[in-house]
Amino acid sequence: MRRRVLLAVTALLLAGAVFELALALGAAKPGPQPGDDAVGEAIVAPVLAAAILVGVVLAAGTRDRVAAGLAPAAGLVLVAGYYTYDPYYAPTLRRYSDGGAAAPSAVFAVFALTAVTGLVAFRWPRVGGPLTAFALCVCGFTALIAGDGH
Repeated sequence: MRRRVLLAVTALLLAGAVFELALALGAAKPGPQPGDDAVGEAIVAPVLAAAILVGVVLAAGTRDRVAAGLAPAAGLVLVAGYYTYDPYYAPTLRRYSDGGAAAPSAVFAVFALTAVTGLVAFRWPRVGGPLTAFALCVCGFTALIAGDGH
């Protein structure tokens, strides 16, 4: 059962990364008033946050290679989300990456951590689970900082 949920969470994070990438590429813009999210973002963002939390809990107790995809998927969500438009500044098209609270080097360092974590979790599943849980926490915290509380 845990294995299926880990796979589902990984798939959900990958789908979220595709959604965030679509927003970053301009598929939808923020609304006309400050604070208006792009279509779907108000639903997707909390679902992705919950998926990361579920991933932390499940990964911490697993010794299965299936957890290897969790951290890289969360890293992809982080990077794609970093380049989406910040609804706080709507209707202008200012991105989180445009002088936000997180430097690009920090975001890409966390992404590198998630990629290495995925490789370690695949090669050494015994240490990969707890390392994945740690990487997901770092990724979630970085996403929160990159959003600057908006």
